[in-house]
Amino acid sequence: MTQYSVIVVHIYKQVNILLRANYFKVYIMFIEINLRKKLLLSSTLIYLIFLTSIHFIEFYLLITLKGYSEDSANLIPFSTIANYISSLSSYNLSIWFYNLFGIIVAFLPFGVLVALIIKNSYAFVFNFTLIFSTLLELLQYLLMLGVFDIDDIILSLLGSTIGFFIFNIFTKLSF
Repeated sequence: MTQYSVIVVHIYKQVNILLRANYFKVYIMFIEINLRKKLLLSSTLIYLIFLTSIHFIEFYLLITLKGYSEDSANLIPFSTIANYISSLSSYNLSIWFYNLFGIIVAFLPFGVLVALIIKNSYAFVFNFTLIFSTLLELLQYLLMLGVFDIDDIILSLLGSTIGFFIFNIFTKLSF
């Protein structure tokens, strides 16, 4: 064997080792990404179940603490919000806080998860939240398990919007 053939064989072996190592690294990254995606999807499913159950638990609070009837509906935007703000002294502070800020806080992760899993676009997150929260409100009303309140949809949109923008600020800061 000539000196050049030995060098070529040596280079071939080194390249082959590197390719195998990189293939292995890519395979490990694929498994890690797959695992991350599965964890993200399963945590999202748990979150959506939690979010749905909160909406139906809210019905219990509305019936027992505020006396709403099962077929109540508020179709006037900001009327419930204005009522809570203007009648702060009439409500228990925890009820007031839950109804004004609880839905916002509950939907903060929604904006993040929709941006992470489906599409990082504000218009998409807004429309997806609008559809999801409207379906939740309709489901509550139709099954007589809650009250349809347009203000809940507004607060849901506000929460997911804040979550979306916080997510985008943190992703821009980390790069």
